[in-house]
Amino acid sequence: MKILPIPFQSGDRKQWFHPGFSPLQNGRTLLTKQEISGADYYGEPAFSISGCGMENFSVPQKIPAFINRKRQEHLIEGVADIRPFDLGNGHTAVLGCTTFYCDKGNAEWEHSAGKTVPQNEPVVCFLRPDGSWSELFYLDVDGLTAGYRTACSQITATPDGCWIIPFYAEIPGKTCEIFGCKSVCFCAITAKYRFDGEKFVFLEKGNVLENPVGRGFCEPSVMLSNREEYFLTLRAEDGHGYAAHSSDGLNWSTPVAWHWSGGSEIEMSSTQQHYVKLGNKIFLVYTRKDEGNQHIFRFRAPLFIAEADPFCGILKRETEQIVFDRQQKNGEEAWFGNFHVTQLSGERAWIADSALFSKQKIAMPLLAEITD
Repeated sequence: MKILPIPFQSGDRKQWFHPGFSPLQNGRTLLTKQEISGADYYGEPAFSISGCGMENFSVPQKIPAFINRKRQEHLIEGVADIRPFDLGNGHTAVLGCTTFYCDKGNAEWEHSAGKTVPQNEPVVCFLRPDGSWSELFYLDVDGLTAGYRTACSQITATPDGCWIIPFYAEIPGKTCEIFGCKSVCFCAITAKYRFDGEKFVFLEKGNVLENPVGRGFCEPSVMLSNREEYFLTLRAEDGHGYAAHSSDGLNWSTPVAWHWSGGSEIEMSSTQQHYVKLGNKIFLVYTRKDEGNQHIFRFRAPLFIAEADPFCGILKRETEQIVFDRQQKNGEEAWFGNFHVTQLSGERAWIADSALFSKQKIAMPLLAEITD
């Protein structure tokens, strides 16, 4: 496996976070991103399109379907945690979830003040072959939208031309405390959709996966292997990440914590993981505790990749490499973790991330190519 950093200019000098790339027709590339100005406080989703290759990205523009909407006098509904996916035939889906802002920033401030904030809902819009954008669509799960999220997810195509999309959903009546605020708890679930050329049409859903610690299971990602087995990876809050497998992408095995092939545990901290496929090998991209990052929030740097056996939740430590190493700027350490994987072929993928220096309000998008 080789890791090649790819330099690029994202179109301007703003604090861009959550970068995601998806190939377009004629050698062009779609870049989606959001400006960050505070903890879970994002600007309206934006996009740029490159010329041929990864050069000459256009000046960023807002994604029309995802502009902010006023819901109440002091409450704004936005869209966050967006990710782009190539659907084939010139269509690109951009998935995210609704989020809410008040005059203090993220609306968790309103929760802590005892006010009611609407539930998040999963949303999607589509970039069409002619370059136009669709309207916003809500992704229903068996008729429901409220309380479901597709934040920072990884979806996968099925052999019959459909799509498996993972969600994490609120568990009714179950709450916990996180960073001094009351939070809902979540379970993970996947659902199958057909793209009809205009929107995703719900077909069926799978079993529910739960973890009793903290907020439960969050930000699941799914991948289909060359042997037509589906693999799920899950963010948790008990010091681990988790893996599960399925023959249909809907009905999942009991999740097992990721661990080294020698049996020792891997200490993670409430951060997402994603899959990369290179030939017949499967790799996991993740963050973890190491000897030098214990002072970094949630161990969010470096960003690692290692060969994985998702059936058993095993990572092969001897294969581990660093995708993006720790970075410092004026004495401050960068955070990573909200990254995106674009599977380009069976032997090639992109990994996009952003080095966030929160105290200095600087976010620098990063891109690397992974090859077999």
